[in-house]
Amino acid sequence: MLRVLAVVAISLLSWVFPLEAQPAKPKVVFLAFSPLPAFEASFNSALRRLGWEEGRNIIVERRYTQAGAPLSEVVGEVVRQAPDVIVAPNAGFAIALRRETTTIPIVVLVAGELVAAGLAESLARPGGNVTGTQVIQREIMGKRLEWLKEALGRLDRVAHITDTLTSAPGYRADHRRQFETLTQALHIQPSWYEVADLIEFENGFKQMAAQQAQAVIVGGSPFMFQNARSVTDVAAKYRVPATWEAREFVRAGGLMAYGVDFEYVFARGATFVDKILRGTKPAVLPIEQSTKFELAINLKAAKALGLTIPPSLLARADQVIE
Repeated sequence: MLRVLAVVAISLLSWVFPLEAQPAKPKVVFLAFSPLPAFEASFNSALRRLGWEEGRNIIVERRYTQAGAPLSEVVGEVVRQAPDVIVAPNAGFAIALRRETTTIPIVVLVAGELVAAGLAESLARPGGNVTGTQVIQREIMGKRLEWLKEALGRLDRVAHITDTLTSAPGYRADHRRQFETLTQALHIQPSWYEVADLIEFENGFKQMAAQQAQAVIVGGSPFMFQNARSVTDVAAKYRVPATWEAREFVRAGGLMAYGVDFEYVFARGATFVDKILRGTKPAVLPIEQSTKFELAINLKAAKALGLTIPPSLLARADQVIE
């Protein structure tokens, strides 16, 4: 009888004083232009190493804009969900997000200079809701020009092509200034192309070939990654030696690539997410300068272009595709 009364009493207490609710799992929205399986795997693995397991103690929602919805529309939907952290691939996405929220933490994975873009007050103390990793493009571009010259033996005319679909206007303007400053210092004649789709991309290469550009630097962006095979095919078709942002383009048939190790920076993004979820405010979470870069060369593509890559350049490469 006493046991029955005890059970009844506990049941009544549970009804009057409900058991304390389990804390909600933090939610992270991973926003990108298109799926990037290898890079996302690095991000996911890093999260697990830091103690975050999807479904058990964290929710990670992936949103891609390639379905056709405008970036502003997708960004608005994400912000209305009020996640704990939003992960953005570059400064263009971060700028769109910042227009919608100044409170939800935003972690940028690979960006141009965030202070110059108006997304942070300083590297040591961003001061707002944006932090992450940035890349000093001037240094990378200088190396790309240097190694193009070494591969070709001579470089008098070089083009630069980028897209307007997934790169921010401020980023493109700053990139163009740096490109023109570097080429002027090296006494190289520059030309600049901005394209909105694959048709314009091919038209740009057609013009480069007609103007006898000796080489081209292809700007990095989600658009380029999504269309890696198509854009490298265009470069091969018009026989303009091109240098790309990441080894993925060389694997797709491109000649040469120099840039950040994307798998590494995506893993670093998970570290920022971890710190924010554990209580650190993005305003005081220092922005990192990416310091891990890699050079990849495709000898098959070089042969098709009639180029012999000097042994000194091959010796510097982190990856050589035969």
